Amino acid sequence: MDLKHILIPVDFSLPVLAAAADARKLASQTGTRITLLHVRPGLGGDDPATASPASRGDWIACATGGDAVRVVQGLESILAGLSVQQYVLQGDPSEEIAEYARDTGVDLIIMPTRGVSAVRRFLLGSVTAKVLHDVDCPVWTVVHDTRIDGAATLPALGRVACAIDLGPESERILRWASNFAGRFEAALTVIHASPQLEPVLGVVHDPEWRASVGAVLRQRIGKLNADTGVGAEVKLVGGEPGKAVSAAAGELKADVLVIGRPAADRFLGRLRTNAYAIIQHSPCSVVSV
Repeated sequence: MDLKHILIPVDFSLPVLAAAADARKLASQTGTRITLLHVRPGLGGDDPATASPASRGDWIACATGGDAVRVVQGLESILAGLSVQQYVLQGDPSEEIAEYARDTGVDLIIMPTRGVSAVRRFLLGSVTAKVLHDVDCPVWTVVHDTRIDGAATLPALGRVACAIDLGPESERILRWASNFAGRFEAALTVIHASPQLEPVLGVVHDPEWRASVGAVLRQRIGKLNADTGVGAEVKLVGGEPGKAVSAAAGELKADVLVIGRPAADRFLGRLRTNAYAIIQHSPCSVVSV
């Protein structure tokens, strides 16, 4: 797993500080270079391949809005001592972000997914959703933390959770999660959610039948562990996958949750129902691979 170049899209709102904090956790251990990219909405579009880094003056000139000064100061403080460059482009934000990632060989995009208000924190921002649909590299979406506003003491990554549905992409997702966890010496737990494991009021459920379903699922995950040489812990949970996986990640106190993003579909893009719900409800950062 290459992790040489991290991209953080910056709109100068407070949630981007949480993205910078997660980027620091990764870059401080790997020497990864970080690019901060601000896209000014406008007609046409700049060519990311020929763009030059912005001066500090040009960068600050783009910082508009009530929290912009705090965000600029916070970014400088959180990312101090790391290899960081700032770029300013013009065009459609999601398109410019995706094009920049493709043209410059970005290995990981880290960006906020929730707003600050009680309503917006359950919505996936339109730019984030489009980036998740359009890019090929992994996308790391973060939960906004109002406590992050400067050089905070950031805990190391201690536990990685990996959600799989036992579909054809499960082996690829598990290998990615295992390589990532190994690189940061973090524990790895596989999560699988199945509605068949959850009793439903008013419906007859045989505990022995649920136990047999659980045994079959553990056997299949065990084979996947053996085939990949991963040997991760396993957590089975009952319920609707979107909410059940997120709740399980919370119970594990996972620092990041790895999920799959299907290949692009002409009409549906990459982000499907369960992935969308997991990103919405997850109590920790989610990396979609």
